[in-house]
Amino acid sequence: GDFVVHRKYGIGRFEKTVLQPKQKLTKEEKEAQRNRREELMREAIKASGKKSLVTEEIQRIMRKFGTEEDGDPISNPQATLLEIAYYDALVHVPVERAYRLSRYRAGDAVVKPRLSRVKGGAWVKAKSKVEENTIVMAQDVLALYATREALTRPPCDPGLETKVQEFEETFPFEPTPDQVTCFEHVENDMVWRSRPMDRLICGDVGFGKTEVALRALFRAVANGKQAALLAPTGVLAAQHFKNIVKR
Repeated sequence: GDFVVHRKYGIGRFEKTVLQPKQKLTKEEKEAQRNRREELMREAIKASGKKSLVTEEIQRIMRKFGTEEDGDPISNPQATLLEIAYYDALVHVPVERAYRLSRYRAGDAVVKPRLSRVKGGAWVKAKSKVEENTIVMAQDVLALYATREALTRPPCDPGLETKVQEFEETFPFEPTPDQVTCFEHVENDMVWRSRPMDRLICGDVGFGKTEVALRALFRAVANGKQAALLAPTGVLAAQHFKNIVKR
């Protein structure tokens, strides 16, 4: 079965769905159960053809209530449970509490996860450690962004934008509306703000991300800064180099 994570017990494996007699009944269910069993008793007496049954016969009928022989859904209400296998136990989770379960994200990985132990505090310790690490990571991220907010640098010279425009005119295609938006945002970051640019341009293959990067590179170099263009392969890096030299 699929691997799941229970809030309380940790990583387990879903085995199957089972039916078991309900352990906790509401007040209304208890009342309906009592009335139904009285009705079943009367039906049993009527079916016997006698006016009444002896004590042994009554006790024999009553012993069936709540057992596998009691197939009446009101006298013996059933609960649907999810059977989860753990390292040292089986845990049954009522379907109405399935919200306590979540799918194990890496369940399809080649290396399968180790099942948690129900007994002992290993899962509690693991959760506590993750919570502590998450808090530390969040604090580090907040400190990083606080530092970034405080950093300043000289903005690019607006007077050199004429050179950037000359470079832009060498672009052999008509920019898309999304490209134009990116060009404007990058220009605002580099020319009109004193905070270091921290921007990520996302787009599918062929949507013009490289041109956005090239214009930013040219602007940086025109302002006397060093700039680097990283590419995932040597072939792609060579193509970009030839294109930059040509333009």
